Amino acid sequence: MKKKQLLRILVDLTSWLAASTLATLLRFDAELPTGMATEIVIFGLVAALTAAIINYGFSLYAGKYASSSLEEVIALCLSTAITIILLFTLRVLTDFSLVPRSVPIVAGTLAI
Repeated sequence: MKKKQLLRILVDLTSWLAASTLATLLRFDAELPTGMATEIVIFGLVAALTAAIINYGFSLYAGKYASSSLEEVIALCLSTAITIILLFTLRVLTDFSLVPRSVPIVAGTLAI
């Protein structure tokens, strides 16, 4: 892997972690319940890894698209939508209830 690819992945992972934290803070009006910080980090890591795998599948890290091109934006929006759907489905249909149901949707929107 090139340095540029690693940097893109790192920025993407960081944005998903930050977006998950911010989405949870917004949901609870900046007053987190006791012990929720670890759950936010776990959810953020799951979200970041899911997004990284999907983005890799869309070749967003490979430099396939011209920077800031319409094709890249479409691929990014599509991969983010798929990530949101997967995370929301994981949250609703399983016992993966670390964060409220609204957090995957809001975090995905913020991560873009």
